[in-house]
Amino acid sequence: MHEGTPKVLDATRRTLAVGMLWLVAVMAVMPTLALVLTHWTHFKTDDYRELSLVFTPVVALTSAAFGFFFASDERHRSS
Repeated sequence: MHEGTPKVLDATRRTLAVGMLWLVAVMAVMPTLALVLTHWTHFKTDDYRELSLVFTPVVALTSAAFGFFFASDERHRSS
């Protein structure tokens, strides 16, 4: 298996971490805005509650990925 250089790995790790952070942010902000603007969006409180079925696993996967990326970063720095 071909391993990348530390700089490439760091750049990839950073890109993935920022992307996942944006995903979680959008998934948190957009439904909240839709709920605030319920007059125009017809987004109800029940719809907001149902989003937790999607939001919770995404946050869990993002947390696991952050842990993996930064733990593997520490392993490479100590070598």
